[in-house]
Amino acid sequence: MGLIKTSFLSGIGVLVKLLAQLGLNKLLAIYLGPSGFAVMGQLMSLMQLFSAFSTSVLSNGLVKYSAEFKLENTPLRTQLWKAAILFAVFTSLIVICIVSVFGEYLAVKYLGDIKYKDILFYFSLAFLFFSFNNICLAILNGFNQIVSLTLANIFGSLISVTLVAILAYFYDVQGALIGLATYQGVSFLATLLLCVKYDWFSLKNFFGKSSYLASKLLSSYLLMALVTACCIPISQLIVRTSIIENYGVVEAGYWDAMIRLSFAYLSLFTTVLGIYYLPKLSVLKEKASIISEMIEGYRLILPVTLIFLSSVFLLSDTIILLVYTESFLPIRDIFAYQLVGDFFKIGSWLLSYFFVAKALTRAFIALEVTFTITYVLLTKISINFFGFESIAAAYAVNYLLYWVTLCFLLFRRNGYINLEENYYE
Repeated sequence: MGLIKTSFLSGIGVLVKLLAQLGLNKLLAIYLGPSGFAVMGQLMSLMQLFSAFSTSVLSNGLVKYSAEFKLENTPLRTQLWKAAILFAVFTSLIVICIVSVFGEYLAVKYLGDIKYKDILFYFSLAFLFFSFNNICLAILNGFNQIVSLTLANIFGSLISVTLVAILAYFYDVQGALIGLATYQGVSFLATLLLCVKYDWFSLKNFFGKSSYLASKLLSSYLLMALVTACCIPISQLIVRTSIIENYGVVEAGYWDAMIRLSFAYLSLFTTVLGIYYLPKLSVLKEKASIISEMIEGYRLILPVTLIFLSSVFLLSDTIILLVYTESFLPIRDIFAYQLVGDFFKIGSWLLSYFFVAKALTRAFIALEVTFTITYVLLTKISINFFGFESIAAAYAVNYLLYWVTLCFLLFRRNGYINLEENYYE
């Protein structure tokens, strides 16, 4: 399935997801307000940290190898799935233990109130099903079963809004946060119903003895995704804490609202990249084919990104009022820099998928850690010397540097794109 067709089908699911995300943001804005968004942001960062122990860190590996073994029903294919299931069960038990022992401390330290420990507990119970959901979605993606993958994303989006809305209606803020913490686990039920019709879906393919080779193949992706899963929430926790200390919890809420909005509309592009580019680059071996695919991606995606982000900027006030409330209008002060950074982000991601697809673990980890550190440093400098509005400018500068660095590493004379083909095999 080509990029345009894949983009169209996945775009339908992403559009529903975007609308659901915007609806969810509206609900949270009504029930939480700007200061409540800061608490929610801390909760989301904690959830992302715990997700570093979920099968989401194996998703790219499962996509890659499911794509490679799509036409080969080899024992290794099912051994990879079994290894992922074992990882899911083991890490779920770890998360439950951590929350049981340290739940009160985490609630007070990062959420500001011991009453939020129950939210972390509910999240830990849903964690296993969240992991199972990631495994099924990754296999659908790798097998290029785009229609089912799209439907799974649509149902997951609708479940998220419905669950948060119901719980918020009956239990107010506490209910909204519980829904936010558990909906991904509940979404597994919809994904499961879509997977059972396929020949590959059988309990014997997921439960049983795995192999050392399967674990070794997934370990590279485990390391890469583990670093990403830790770097993002840790950097956000640091930045958010700095904003609170220097400007206050309301400004931190504005910043959280902006990055949530950014995440929502960027999902239109990142989903297409994940669904199409990762499986495609995983199977390409020739340098000319890889470069051709990258050029085609830039030719199609960058102009659309530029037009879309320009439209968002022109309609910024309307979007803020639609998605949030009037109390969030100060977000417009950081909108322009955020959008510039988002453009650089999409441009850089088109190249960064090469490192993931070819399992270039050390290079990927070095890049992630380096540019997480530069982001935190640039943000802290901005906060201390240039004011609240410059926080988004630091984000834009960081992703520009990231994009330039990727271009240098890939296309220089001895760059990764010029390595021998068997290096990737």
